[in-house]
Amino acid sequence: MNEKFNVMLDLETLGTTPGSVILSIGAVSFDENGLGNEFYCTIDAQSAISSGLTVSGDTFKWWMGQKAEARKALFERTVSIHKALDNFADWLEAEGDPKQIRVWGNGSDFDNTILAKAYEVVQGRPTPWAFWNNRCYRTVCSVMNAKQRKQEGVPHNALDDAKSQANHLVQLFKARAVW
Repeated sequence: MNEKFNVMLDLETLGTTPGSVILSIGAVSFDENGLGNEFYCTIDAQSAISSGLTVSGDTFKWWMGQKAEARKALFERTVSIHKALDNFADWLEAEGDPKQIRVWGNGSDFDNTILAKAYEVVQGRPTPWAFWNNRCYRTVCSVMNAKQRKQEGVPHNALDDAKSQANHLVQLFKARAVW
């Protein structure tokens, strides 16, 4: 990969603000050639609550209206929030120099900030990437006046959403010769 490399991050949560319970983390590395390595884990919600993260009733209610396939996946093979954060940090480090990683989220104030707050609250440490390398997929789509991305896999599955967003960003950048 390039000296600087990209990771698309997607979270499924029980809230929309920093400090919310994270149910799953999905991520995929990518560059101009397409997608690379993947990361996915589901998190035991009780471990996140016990660690000081919070639940929004509105978001919990919203989840009850989502497809059973997406909801079911959130409760299979869960790990503690501590283990999930450690595993994600280890995965990023295995991808390359964490100071050279651009972490993309869908919204300037969602995925990256919620995960950053979890590292602070749960482990008392900063993110395993440099804050100046936070990137926003939604902003790029807006600036490029891009049409809605084609969903791959199950909507609201963190890994499927991350892959869909990363593939869309690669297509946008190639079409406009950004790479």
